[in-house]
Amino acid sequence: TDLGQQMNKIVSAKEAAFAFRRLDKRYPHAAFTFSPTGLETLREIREPFVEALAQYRELLARPDLEFRVDLMQGLLADLSFIDQARFVHRLEGIAAAEALASGTPAEAVFPLRNMLAVDARLAQLYHVVPRLTAARLRADAMRVLEAIAQHPQTSLPIHVELYGLVVEQLNQWPDDATAWIGDRAQGLHTYELIRDGYLTSLLSRSE
Repeated sequence: TDLGQQMNKIVSAKEAAFAFRRLDKRYPHAAFTFSPTGLETLREIREPFVEALAQYRELLARPDLEFRVDLMQGLLADLSFIDQARFVHRLEGIAAAEALASGTPAEAVFPLRNMLAVDARLAQLYHVVPRLTAARLRADAMRVLEAIAQHPQTSLPIHVELYGLVVEQLNQWPDDATAWIGDRAQGLHTYELIRDGYLTSLLSRSE
């Protein structure tokens, strides 16, 4: 079953993209640290999506759901699921930040796991765009992992669990060559369109 389509039933891809942009303006892109006012602002933006996050988590727990790209569509393939993936990733990041701010780093591990689960699903696709998105999001998740590891209330069992997550990521991350399978397919699709005389369908309005 297509995970992106199921997510669209919870929050539309357009709404998810808009909410992500609002969150991203206030979300840290270096060390995973928040000012009290900064975290509170993110909470306010996130508040309408509390129930949506719960539903996203139910979907992520299902092994039968995966993101999908129709390579037969070439450049016209629907990649709106990337907006959904980035949105849920940000929601989970805020959940982790709240747990750290409340002094309970153990509770931040669950949203971290969900962030990595989103990254893994994107990385499995035979397409460069979701693969690069997965790499950027995984870097973001690693900053969360670092913040949990460095939290003063983090215990040895939590460190062991975090170490296991890192090893799992290194062992299970797909080979980069898989991403180029879709890229070649897209190139062939574009070539055939041009050969059949549909060059203008590949150009933007200004072009």
